[in-house]
Amino acid sequence: MIRRMRKYRLFPTAEQQTKLRNFMGTYHWTYNQAVAHFRKTNVYRADVLRDLYVTKTTRKTREYPEEMGSPPDWAFGTPKSFRYNTLRKFQTNVKSAFSNKRNGNISHFRINFKSRKESRFFTIYEDANYATIASLKDIPIRCDPGLEITNEIQITNTNGFWYAVIPHFVRPSNFENEGRCIALGPGLKAFMA
Repeated sequence: MIRRMRKYRLFPTAEQQTKLRNFMGTYHWTYNQAVAHFRKTNVYRADVLRDLYVTKTTRKTREYPEEMGSPPDWAFGTPKSFRYNTLRKFQTNVKSAFSNKRNGNISHFRINFKSRKESRFFTIYEDANYATIASLKDIPIRCDPGLEITNEIQITNTNGFWYAVIPHFVRPSNFENEGRCIALGPGLKAFMA
């Protein structure tokens, strides 16, 4: 089975578009808070950062670096799973950078903040049962009938249009070897034997 990504158009109402934009803003804010926290303390584990920037109440004592504090109230309007997935994505990025440095692919690295321009999407890592949370279940979508969401989906905004990028698995067609063949390069004009 091969994993393919398909892009389906969403048709949110004005209220749902506002909610999606708020989710994206919270996604940026959470990621940038994780970057700032990492630069000051070198802590990048998502479970540690979750207690600081995702949960509203916790039994652990919260210790924030200098000039950083608890999340504002508007951040809690976005579902916890979205914000926690942002921290998991951040942790993956940092682990990848450390791995590249250890393997000698890079000499040093600096994790950068996300700007509004480069982040026009956020990812939902839940299965189909959780993809309907936070009033997103009523957004009309133009897609294949019988589509099943079994993995993560990405919601993107491109030129003002909203899309859901949904992975699905396809079975590759059977390959039959037809014997020897001759391949010509794209720049070759003469037949070569």
